[in-house]
Amino acid sequence: MPASRLFFLFLLLKGMLNAAPLEERPTRMVEMEGYTVISDATDRKIVAWVKDFDRLRRAGQRIAGVRDDQLLPLTLLLFSRRSDFLAMMPPGSEQLGVLSVGLTQQPIIALDAETNGEAKDLNVRFSVLMWVMGSSGVPYDRWILQGLYDMFGAAQISDDRIVLGKKQGVLTDMLGDLRRQA
Repeated sequence: MPASRLFFLFLLLKGMLNAAPLEERPTRMVEMEGYTVISDATDRKIVAWVKDFDRLRRAGQRIAGVRDDQLLPLTLLLFSRRSDFLAMMPPGSEQLGVLSVGLTQQPIIALDAETNGEAKDLNVRFSVLMWVMGSSGVPYDRWILQGLYDMFGAAQISDDRIVLGKKQGVLTDMLGDLRRQA
């Protein structure tokens, strides 16, 4: 692991551990296929979160055509308390509940486990797709990336299926915009 990534992880973990005594909130590390989760959340919350994240990861890989062995090793920091997340993040992160760093080189995603909602879900989806596409090593044009982000953000994703264009008519709206511009 490069020194810059180790230093960043050290600072984040130091903040997580200093937020409360270690015996009150143990930090867990879970190794998954392509990523490592570091969290002070309960085992139950980590398992539920990893299940959802893994579903998004597999969907992103299908869309981008990236194999497991191509994924850059990702570190996920899952903060159980919003206040701990905010204490470690730069200004501007408070609205997102998600912070992504170096997704095309040394990927780290930090998440606030307490915040929920559509905006956070979209930011998590964006971060996952950026990580997966950055792992491919293919330089994509911005307009292709934006289109993929829009479709991935609007997709209905289950364990075995990705349905595009069904969520709030986003794909239909996008196609309508293209027709008006033509």
